Amino acid sequence: MEDTFTNDNNMPLTLVVEDNQDVKEYLIACLGSKYQLAFAENGTEGIEKAIQLIPDLIISDVMMPEKDGFELTESSNSYCYF
Repeated sequence: MEDTFTNDNNMPLTLVVEDNQDVKEYLIACLGSKYQLAFAENGTEGIEKAIQLIPDLIISDVMMPEKDGFELTESSNSYCYF
């Protein structure tokens, strides 16, 4: 699977942090027409991509190798400024 699935660069960017291929394909089918989708395989990669891409939305699995979804959320609080 490609790192990014997009139809139009003017659509909002969603980062999907998911290690299951079937779930990724399902999310592409559901969201691919309304969002640019970027993918990360685990929480560590998700943090790096979130900092690099600054997505509008992040969808994350909870149970993943390296850093899980909870650790991803905790560490992203360090980078978010409201």
